[in-house]
Amino acid sequence: DHVGFGLVLGEDGKRLRTRSGEVVKLVDLLDEAVSRCKEQLIQRENEFANDEEKLNAIAQHMGYSAIKYADLKQNKQSNYEFSFDRMLDLKGN
Repeated sequence: DHVGFGLVLGEDGKRLRTRSGEVVKLVDLLDEAVSRCKEQLIQRENEFANDEEKLNAIAQHMGYSAIKYADLKQNKQSNYEFSFDRMLDLKGN
């Protein structure tokens, strides 16, 4: 069976085209998510802010979770606009 789904649009409302290279690579999205989460954790001055290993592990977990949540909350049959800021927003809806 075929499962239909909507288009991923850029912030300008135009569809992202894979053949012309206008897409965000998953590795870049994951790296950006971890980086942003790490920055926020450092700003919040948590008890693990001085433990680099723990900080990286928590930032990775939070970043990956934010991406999963953003992807799963979308209606797969309708188009959606891709935005780093919305996809990596840790505040939820």
